[in-house]
Amino acid sequence: MTTNGNFTFKGIIYIEGDLKINGTFWCLGAIIVKGTTTIKMNGNAAILYSSEAIQTALAKYGGQFVTLNWRQVPLQ
Repeated sequence: MTTNGNFTFKGIIYIEGDLKINGTFWCLGAIIVKGTTTIKMNGNAAILYSSEAIQTALAKYGGQFVTLNWRQVPLQ
């Protein structure tokens, strides 16, 4: 996933590949990146953990998804 310019999102973003941020990026909730390289950022990024935003996003699917484990990894 590549973002250019201003990007604002509330909920969960799941990316099978890599994440590249160009510009201003703001997310309230969680981002899951299953890429093969590091996250690349050219600009400002704010990723704010919110259990409420995650639960609201998961509730839309009627209980199909359950959080089994949680681990926070600092950005490099």
